[in-house]
Formats: sequence, C-alpha cells, structure tokens
Amino acid sequence: MRRQIFIFVLVLCTTLTGCSLGEGTETTSEESSQQTMLNATSTAEEDLLLIHGIRLGDSKEKVVEKLGYPQSKGKVIETKNNDTATSYKYGELTFGILNDSVASIETEDREYKTASGIGIGSTYIELMNTYEHMDPRESEGREFVYITEQDRFLSFVMGSDERIEQISYGYQSVFEEFSGITFAELDSNSRQVDVSKTQANSLIEAVYLNDIEAVERLLAEGADPDTTFSSMAEGIEPSDRISVLWYSIYKEYYEIITLLEKHGAKQIKDVQEVRLRGHADEALQNHDLEKMKRLLETGLDPNGYIGFGQWEETYMSYSSSRNDQEMVDLLLSYGANR
Repeated sequence: MRRQIFIFVLVLCTTLTGCSLGEGTETTSEESSQQTMLNATSTAEEDLLLIHGIRLGDSKEKVVEKLGYPQSKGKVIETKNNDTATSYKYGELTFGILNDSVASIETEDREYKTASGIGIGSTYIELMNTYEHMDPRESEGREFVYITEQDRFLSFVMGSDERIEQISYGYQSVFEEFSGITFAELDSNSRQVDVSKTQANSLIEAVYLNDIEAVERLLAEGADPDTTFSSMAEGIEPSDRISVLWYSIYKEYYEIITLLEKHGAKQIKDVQEVRLRGHADEALQNHDLEKMKRLLETGLDPNGYIGFGQWEETYMSYSSSRNDQEMVDLLLSYGANR
C-alpha cells in the first residue's frame, strides 16, 4: 500500500509542472478560490527554493520577464474549483502556473540548488544532514523524500544510487487539490527519518561492499567511525558488538581501515588475532588445507571459532558438520579437541 501511494505521488508531483500534453492557449478564471493564497507575501529568506529571483506566488509575467517566453507550455487544464493551470518549461526547469501565478517549481537541472545548497546529484546523507531540523519524511524505499513548512512542501525524487534526481517545491493545498491525497495521508504512509541511524546503515553497507569512496564521503559527512557492524549475509547481529573497524580488519580492507582510524575510530586489541580469524574462516569455507596448515603453524588456535554470536561454532564442529574429514584430521593433528 505504501509503495503504491508513493508511486502515485511521484507522478502527481509533476501535475502542475509536467503537463506538457500539447500546446494550449492560456485562459483566466474570474472566480478564483486560490487567489489570496497565491499572493507573494514571503521574503527570500523564507523561501526553500528561489530560482532567478522567482518564488511561489509570483506572477507569470515575472517569470517571462526574468527568463523570456517559455520553450514550451503545458496544456491548460481546469480544476474542480474552476481554477486554471498550465506549466512554463525552460529546459529542465518548470514552473507550474495556477490562476496566472507560480504555484510550483520543479527542476532536474544541476545548476539550481535549494536555499540550503542542496541540488541535483546531492547525496541522500547530504540531504538528511541539511534538513534534519525540519523533520524530513521518506517513503519506505527512499524513492521520495519530503519536508513541509506551513502550507509549503519541498520534495526530492531519489535515484537508485541515493542521489537526488528531481526537486519540487509547491503549496501543500494545491498538491492536495490536484492529487486528491492529503499530506496527513502521506505522513501516515511514510516514516520520519532518523539521521544518525541512516548514516550508520549507509556506512555499514559501504564497509560491507568495500566501497572506499562511499566510506570516505560518509565519514566526511559525520558518520560515526565506531558504528556497530551488522549483516544478515555474514550472520553478524548488533548484539555481537562488532565495529566497522573490526570487520574491516577481519576482511583486510586496508584503505577503509586507514579512513576509519583517521576519523578517530577506537583501536582494536589483538589486531593480528582478528586477521588470523578472517583467514581461518576463509580457509575453512573454501576447504583450503594448505592455507589452514600455514595459519596453524603461525599460531592459530585449532580450537578457535568460526561465525558470530548465535551462529558461532568451533572449527572442528564446522568441519565435521560438513563432512570435511581432511580438515578434521588436520585440526586434530594440531591439538584440536574432539
């Protein structure tokens, strides 16, 4: 249900700004239910998105004065309240016009940024850090993020790489009239963003994937270098209290280790033991007898454990349960308990 609503919203976000269904002649309505709302009473400091000096509520004449005649215009449509709407399109910048005034602004152009410096290509974490004080909300799959202020909303369409692809700014009341969806409904089908948790999850994923660039960016944006690592794929749970640095040492992700330590991660005791464990786990999983023998000769405890937390088991138990008799014999020869 949530996903269906937000897919619907992504379409309706462009109701005013994306109505390029053909050329039309603009008309005006003598009776306007939105006239008072569209008066430009805000100051530049209050605007979340201000482009070429144009803000919500400005006249269509000001748009033309600033940018010239639009490259294309949307078809004129009439709302159930007898209001008329169209769109003025300038490349990847579009203004929704309702009753001759700017009712929405949408852009996919990297040139334009919000008043707080967020633009197309900005990352999800940058977005969250910038608007944390405004309690951003997001769809379950993070395809859609929005914030509200009085009767206005600022929304962001996110790409699969968690970078902004589209920004929209408009009136909540106009959106509700055109979409038939209230912001109360959106709120009930979205979740408030926990910025610290978001940063932690992103860092965990980046470390797991050995994504050096992402780790560097996340740490620069304020992610905690002592974040607790967890991964269903690795069988590691938060209760195992394994840090991202411990995991990086275990996997020998040297560049990530350097980055985490540079940003103040707490040092890990017995680093060599952690590295040995990583090599041993790999040898057991791959039935690499030669590697396991070298590790045992180096000082690896033959009674050591593979796995974490509730999934932890001795090397002997692991090998026996997989009928790896050669590994069992090797471990026994180095003093493993039966």
